[in-house]
Amino acid sequence: DSLSLSYSYNQRLNKKEFELKHVFPTLFRNRVHLELSYSKYMEQLDKNITELGSGPKLLLSTIDQKYYLKLESLGRMNDINIQRASNHIICNEVKPNNKNSVKVGYRNMSGGMLSGYYFDAATELATSRGDSKFVKSDMTMRKYFKMLSLNSLRVVLQTNLYAGAIYPLDNSKVYMNDLFFLDNISGFTSIGHRRTTEINNQQVFRDRTGSDSICELGAKFHFVDESIPILFDHGIIPYFGVSAAYIPREDSVNRLKQLRTVQGAKQELNDHLRYSASFGFGWYVFNAIRIQMAYNAYVNYKASDVVSEFQITIGMD
Repeated sequence: DSLSLSYSYNQRLNKKEFELKHVFPTLFRNRVHLELSYSKYMEQLDKNITELGSGPKLLLSTIDQKYYLKLESLGRMNDINIQRASNHIICNEVKPNNKNSVKVGYRNMSGGMLSGYYFDAATELATSRGDSKFVKSDMTMRKYFKMLSLNSLRVVLQTNLYAGAIYPLDNSKVYMNDLFFLDNISGFTSIGHRRTTEINNQQVFRDRTGSDSICELGAKFHFVDESIPILFDHGIIPYFGVSAAYIPREDSVNRLKQLRTVQGAKQELNDHLRYSASFGFGWYVFNAIRIQMAYNAYVNYKASDVVSEFQITIGMD
């Protein structure tokens, strides 16, 4: 039985969150773990639009925390730069609304630094504002493979997969607040499709619109060399990596028609697939927190993306 206050920052979602959490004693003969919390967050959907929200959450999980059920009720509003945001986004895509959701999931993990695996899959049934109902599913996978061991050198392959999709219910509309966004991945500061405006006979990119589905794949080769103590003893590990991200526009019906033919599938990938190659160093703090410094040697991007030649990211492994 404990009470705690925490702060978290999700770099990929540009989301900052404060959470006051009460953990209750285990229930049902020590089989169920119960948490009740209240959170307040700020998530930047795009440079002109920030979502602000707060509300209670109830989390039930098995004692090993593999299976979980989350109930959530959020009051949300949008902070919009009306001088710069497009009228279409303001009037049609972004609406201040409450969100009530039920989320069930499965999570499993093992190992430590550069070893083992991580898996998390969840499905959410949600209503927003009363005129938006949807099912949202997403999955995250990470696994490590020992590829080579030669004297003091070890090469470890890290594979990553993140995928998700939204399914509207009762022909309702899914607004921008609930769509998928992807920031600060290898080679990109911001990635996705944007509305355009014609200024002085030129097309200018404005607000990002989000997507109803997403898929990101990645592979990294980590070179762990114990013979270089200045690196190894301080948890600094060089790597080389490649990644790809498929982020289509919010148009599921036409996209499915495209994918039925080989030519259509090729065109779909050509329009919506991004990829990059990078190398750099990962600095592992306490064997878990990773500060990554990368040079993105090659980035295949679309005109609406914001790319980054040098990147510093913070994450968990």
